[in-house]
Amino acid sequence: MWITTNYDGVVKDLVKVYKFGHQRAAARAISDLMLGTLMDFNDPRDIAKLNYLVVSVPTATTRVRQRSFDHSSLLAKTLARKLNLTETSALGRLGQTRQLGAKRPDRLAQPEGNYFVRVPEAVKGRNVLVVDDVVTTGATLRAATRALRQAGAKRVDALVFAKRL
Repeated sequence: MWITTNYDGVVKDLVKVYKFGHQRAAARAISDLMLGTLMDFNDPRDIAKLNYLVVSVPTATTRVRQRSFDHSSLLAKTLARKLNLTETSALGRLGQTRQLGAKRPDRLAQPEGNYFVRVPEAVKGRNVLVVDDVVTTGATLRAATRALRQAGAKRVDALVFAKRL
């Protein structure tokens, strides 16, 4: 898992403006920073060889309606475009459980079984890069990774913008 920065100060403000202030253009700035992190730790040729399938962590339908866009999907699409990789909405979400504001034990328990792969053939044998904006306990990414591996993904890595302290 590659994490760009900590979730505090100006980063926290940027994420809030992006997600709750309907500032879709912030996806470019966030994805630029995430891309920088990926390239700091990897040779671009290695990324090209892995030929990742870029997948976002699905956002709850109620949140997409409230925000009028899927912030996670937009971030994954923007990043995939910059890396010249394919993005797909391969992951599906069961239920509408909220992570935001939940206590740590609840966060750890909630994602179990919440994710599934819509079309297993799309990920079978592929290297998958899961993109997410903020990670707290890592439970969501573990659940997403489990679903992708069960569907036959060869390798699953994660790129996250910020880690909540």
